[in-house]
Amino acid sequence: LAFTAPAASATVSGTKVQVKLSATSALGTRTWTLRLDGVVLQTKTNTSNSVTFNWNSKLTPNGAHALTATLTDGYGQTQSVGPRSVTVSN
Repeated sequence: LAFTAPAASATVSGTKVQVKLSATSALGTRTWTLRLDGVVLQTKTNTSNSVTFNWNSKLTPNGAHALTATLTDGYGQTQSVGPRSVTVSN
C-alpha cells in the first residue's frame, strides 16, 4: 500500500485535495480507509488496485497534519501506510 498523492510534505488547500493510494497485493473486494491525524476521514470500497479520495481541506485547520491509510482486502488481510505529512494552507 502506498500514497501516490499528495507528495510528501506537500502544502495543500481547497475543497478537492486528491489523496491517491495504490496497492499491488490486495485480492477481492477492497475497503480503503483514509485517516487525518488518526481520525477516519473517508472510507471507500471497490475491486481496484487504486483509489482516489477528495478531501475538503477547508474543513481542516491550517498547519501540519498527518494522513494515514489502511486497506483490507476480501480475505481479511490488512495493509497500512503513513503517516504522510502535509501542511494545510487555506
